[in-house]
Amino acid sequence: MDLLSSKKPVIAIVGGFDRNKIKHSQIESPPKEIIEQREACKKLGRILAKKGMRILVWSSEPHFIERYVVEGYLQEQDLDENSIICIYNQRNFPDFPEQKEKESHFVLKQSYHEDWEINFYESINTEADGIILMGGGPTTILAGAVAASWGKAVFSTPYFNGTAKVLYKWLFTKSKMRASAQIGKEDIDEMSKAWNPESCVLSLSRQLKKINEQKDERKKKEEAYLKLEEYRASIRFSQRMAVALLIVMLGFIVSMVLAITSSQEIIGFICFFLVLVFGGALGSLLSILGTQRKTSLPIVSLAAVGAGVGIVVGVVQISPNISQAISSEATFKVDIPLLFSSAIFAIFGGLAFESTIKNLMSSAKDAGNSSATKSSNAGISEEKEKRVI
Repeated sequence: MDLLSSKKPVIAIVGGFDRNKIKHSQIESPPKEIIEQREACKKLGRILAKKGMRILVWSSEPHFIERYVVEGYLQEQDLDENSIICIYNQRNFPDFPEQKEKESHFVLKQSYHEDWEINFYESINTEADGIILMGGGPTTILAGAVAASWGKAVFSTPYFNGTAKVLYKWLFTKSKMRASAQIGKEDIDEMSKAWNPESCVLSLSRQLKKINEQKDERKKKEEAYLKLEEYRASIRFSQRMAVALLIVMLGFIVSMVLAITSSQEIIGFICFFLVLVFGGALGSLLSILGTQRKTSLPIVSLAAVGAGVGIVVGVVQISPNISQAISSEATFKVDIPLLFSSAIFAIFGGLAFESTIKNLMSSAKDAGNSSATKSSNAGISEEKEKRVI
């Protein structure tokens, strides 16, 4: 599918006729030169419609070229609805001769800012993909300059004189300096020739294609950069994870060995709990490493959470033995089968630390709800007793 037919670019129409050559009394019967320029605008409108471009306009006043571009545009039969975007404020409501009869082709967008210049320049930036400039005064040259600076497709013809001719000279200089990314030598050549609406639209199409290609290229570069950054981040994460795993595994093994071999009860007891700590931390690290899941927690915090879960799970596992030792006033002695089973439980607790935490929180919440319900029921019963009394 053709680029223009698929994306329907919006072309802003900016410019006006020489007011020194057309007095207010001559609007309906202007000089021959103005009549020719109006016909050129109508032809431009027809070409834009044929090429599937939408247009952006602001004024229906006869001193501006929009009125006649719209007239020519609407002479085409196969037009899409909402193909003419008209920006206005409370002071200049549009009144194109064809507007009532062909209302479905117009999109009226009211701007609530009192300053029409702000509305005008802002809409060029937000609504337009390109701009055509003919004749005009200070506003025309400024609109063309900012549009070119914003990276829009620009065609400024010297055919109507006015400031569009001055803008053409500026664009010519920019092209010589290769200061414009979208306007090439071939586009300047088209502008310098005698007025031809087909050449104008061809130049805009070429510029729009170039702009889209540049956007795609920038997007690809951004995506490549993001992928590179993601790869670098994964490398850094893997390095930190490897160091953390090495430390935790070393701590787990040393604690396990000391818990088994130590002849001192206090050291055995401490090492027993260290096995649970390092086992939980090891499980939590392996849970992330094994599933390749992303986590917002730093590795140290992740290991700490796993360690906490490991202690809880391990303590639950050995609590009967501790209670038995206390009740019988016996000393705590490390039982190797108990040590290994507790370590395994701690590792699995760390592996499933997320679900473990959720279960613990759920239990706490249920307990809190149950307590609140009991308190509420007690309060209701007390209130009923008071009423009975």
